[in-house]
Amino acid sequence: MAKGAHIKVKGLKELKKRLKEIPEQIASEFDAVMGAAANDYANRAIDDAPRDQGLVIQEIQSNQKKVMYWEVTSGAEWSAYIEWGTRTRARVPAELAAYAAQFKGGGKKGGNPKQKIFDWCKRLGIPEEAWYPIFISIMTKGIHPHPFFFIQKAPIEKQLMIDLKDTIKQVMNK
Repeated sequence: MAKGAHIKVKGLKELKKRLKEIPEQIASEFDAVMGAAANDYANRAIDDAPRDQGLVIQEIQSNQKKVMYWEVTSGAEWSAYIEWGTRTRARVPAELAAYAAQFKGGGKKGGNPKQKIFDWCKRLGIPEEAWYPIFISIMTKGIHPHPFFFIQKAPIEKQLMIDLKDTIKQVMNK
């Protein structure tokens, strides 16, 4: 999921053309609003991400690529598998199916999945006699989805549009 989530602000190009008379000020204020939205997106994803060893939350970040272009990413290579689940338990929203397809069957090679699952069971205090059945279940059925990243998009996008409209009003009234 390192490619990140993108929120499209419809009409931004047209708005930028129309507001060329106030370029520096509007760009700066829009950038601040968009940066705040990107940071809010990342923080919400961090709040909703699994906590086990903190390996996913450490990789969630927002970065500015250029003025008025921010990107939020979850760089942990297993983020997609946690987000949508695996094997028979995988649940990918239709609008993200094409994006999610790049992760299918691309799990990390190497390591010892049995040992990793046993270590996880131990951290959770699961009785040892349940470890092997859990391992078999995960290897055959997969893991349940734990949405934490893309569920942030709609509320952030909605608030961003409100904040951008408010920013336009403020700039126009100065």
